[in-house]
Amino acid sequence: MTYAARSGVPATSASHVPRPRLVAALDGAASARLVLVSGPAGSGKTSLLAEWLHEGAPRDDELGWVTFEDEDTRLWQPLLACLAALGLPIPYAAAQPSPDLLLGRSRLEELAAAVAASGRRWTLVIDGYELRSTELAAEVTFLLDHTDGRLRLVFAARVDPVLPLYRFRLDDSLAEVRAADLRFTDVEAADLLQRCDVRLPAGLVHDLDSRLGGWAAGLRFAARALTRHEHAVDSVAAVVAQAADINEYLLAEVLQVQEPETRDLLLRTCVPDLLRPGLAEELAGPDAPRALAELARSNMFLEPVPDRPGYYRYPPFFRDLLRAQLAFEDPATAAELHRRAAAWLRGRDMSFRSVAQLATGGLWSDVARQLVDDLLVPRLVLGQDERLLEMARHIPADLGDATACIVRAALALAASDPLTCAEELDRARSAAEPATAADDDAPRGLSFAVVDSLRACAVDDLDSAAALVERTSRAWPRPAAGRPGWPGPHSRACSRSPEP
Repeated sequence: MTYAARSGVPATSASHVPRPRLVAALDGAASARLVLVSGPAGSGKTSLLAEWLHEGAPRDDELGWVTFEDEDTRLWQPLLACLAALGLPIPYAAAQPSPDLLLGRSRLEELAAAVAASGRRWTLVIDGYELRSTELAAEVTFLLDHTDGRLRLVFAARVDPVLPLYRFRLDDSLAEVRAADLRFTDVEAADLLQRCDVRLPAGLVHDLDSRLGGWAAGLRFAARALTRHEHAVDSVAAVVAQAADINEYLLAEVLQVQEPETRDLLLRTCVPDLLRPGLAEELAGPDAPRALAELARSNMFLEPVPDRPGYYRYPPFFRDLLRAQLAFEDPATAAELHRRAAAWLRGRDMSFRSVAQLATGGLWSDVARQLVDDLLVPRLVLGQDERLLEMARHIPADLGDATACIVRAALALAASDPLTCAEELDRARSAAEPATAADDDAPRGLSFAVVDSLRACAVDDLDSAAALVERTSRAWPRPAAGRPGWPGPHSRACSRSPEP
């Protein structure tokens, strides 16, 4: 293990943003024996504690700081060395921890007695140590309980130490700063950007901060990317999405260090924008709710949705990275998960969200098929849902199956282009099986007839158009048949000016 034990507190960087609201929260728990600053990698834990100890901590405390840079189970050796450097007389050699890495009861009692008898208060920051051993946690708890309040330990960690936090809360001897507290507000984000010579309008700052979930490291990386971009104000989202620093940091510091089971859970549950009860199990198995709750507690960029028990979401920047990684590693599984999520949503009468899920996965054939099968084509023609129109416009022009042609025909008619509409309908006739195009009971045939009827109303003679509309209207299913209750194709059919 590599560690640095020093009595001096690290200096804050030139671009450090003062966070008086959090410093005040730490100051407000002056009597706390245990301080926990818990958040994901790059959330600003170290810089916050450095600011607090420089400006807010009691001046009479003896301040020590131990930084753990590599994974190791050893804790006592660097802590004892730090206390010795601060002037605490330790009754045994700090450089000789017991072979099993625990101090043992007699040494603990001697150390606790030395701290209690010192007449001073000692504050030690333990930065980067993940306390997972219950035996070691029991020794830390014993020490805190037997030093007459003269020892304060400050953990800066990505995962909560396995200490009895509930007991320290009951004793009012625990101060906590959580991941939600560490997220930068829009004001703090604007301050950070300005310190990096990036000035954005308030609306763009809010969009950037929301996309990054208030993540300190992400904001710094984004600032670096924006300073190198000629037209940053017009392309914040694109610049951030392409910032290699953010993706490399997340891959190295977050994704690659996970156990295989956790990594698999992250990749399988990143597909939907919102993880709903039931959907998580569909994607990741019956144990997913418990595992997601554990992830949320361990600061893994997964956050519960307020006032919606069992709902979770990833911040967009992390969700998009996970999706890209999944598509890179296993495109077949990525497509399967998008389809499973879409089918789950569709089965619960969330047709629009289901189509959006397919579009997120770039499954454009599936998007076209569902728009047709769910009888959403009239909405495209009548311009009733701009979000639906935007998804349909992304269907590639070279996608030649019949449903894609029908959707493009509907879009052409919505744009007052009956000639292109007719061409696409001809392509649909050629691509479909002969029986399908003429079968008004089939969603494909019915959607074809709807678009053709509306096209006829725009360019054909009234008698022919009216006959076609009447035939299509009789075939249109009523809500009682289990179809979505969209208005029938006759609603504006013969207006001669189909709305875009």
